[in-house]
Amino acid sequence: MLGHSDPTTSEQYQSLKKDHDEVVATVDDYKTAVAKAEKDRDDAIDQMKRDIATREADLTVREAAAKLAEDAVAAREAAVTTTEQQIADAQIHDGTWTVGVDIAPGTYRTIEPVSGTCYWAIYKSGTNKDDIVQNDIVNGGYPTVTIREGQDFESSRCGTWAPQ
Repeated sequence: MLGHSDPTTSEQYQSLKKDHDEVVATVDDYKTAVAKAEKDRDDAIDQMKRDIATREADLTVREAAAKLAEDAVAAREAAVTTTEQQIADAQIHDGTWTVGVDIAPGTYRTIEPVSGTCYWAIYKSGTNKDDIVQNDIVNGGYPTVTIREGQDFESSRCGTWAPQ
């Protein structure tokens, strides 16, 4: 092989090889950077998925707690409504009432102080108000009465009476 020189030893070949090696190194660097960016992206996506799952679990717990609280409020509201209705049903207003039929026996007191003249009376039932057990004309304060079955109770301008 006389007369033929080795092309790999030429200056031009060496320059091209150097350029090639630099390009390959740059491509390898880019591949490494892309792989790292893809891994970082995938790690970030995985972390976001975990965060979303945690938040969804927290939300589920909070929704359950809110539902329990709503149910408790609804139950309490129903109980309050029932109690308010029982209180309203047990109150006595102006008029004549038969104890044990229209109103329950017990001790009652006005819920507001009397302003003006209040008249109340307790009669023996069935006597058409002829048999007065007790009565009073009150000009202030909170009058209190105790009524029993077999009696009628009359209230005029006294306001509302509530059981004690």
